[in-house]
Amino acid sequence: MQAVRSPSPAFAGDRFTRTSYYSIDSVYRDYPDEDTYITCRGPLFSPCYDRYDISVSGIPMSTTVIAPTTAAAGMPWVYRAGFVFRDARSIRSCWPRAFTSSPPGNNNADGPLMKDWDTAYDYLIGHGFSKKP
Repeated sequence: MQAVRSPSPAFAGDRFTRTSYYSIDSVYRDYPDEDTYITCRGPLFSPCYDRYDISVSGIPMSTTVIAPTTAAAGMPWVYRAGFVFRDARSIRSCWPRAFTSSPPGNNNADGPLMKDWDTAYDYLIGHGFSKKP
């Protein structure tokens, strides 16, 4: 099996890393012939999204954007203060139609700097994201 790659979106710029992002939810399938349920987990059994770690000029670390399969009109997005964990149900509910972004510098002990938040915000709205996350 091989991943299907589409052209990179304009917001990714020239320097980015694309990976896949999927939840850790389990799907249970009934197999009556075997009188059991089988646990199915992973990208074959749950929605899978493209995750971009993009380089934004003026920010020393990358900004993460998780892209929906089909974006809603106006490119709505969630600006998350921390890492996006696979079990973040409230954020995952947005993914089918909205983008999710984590600010740069989350692995800094003090968290992201305000100027980095502002630079990443300006970059994203400059690439068509909604002005109001």
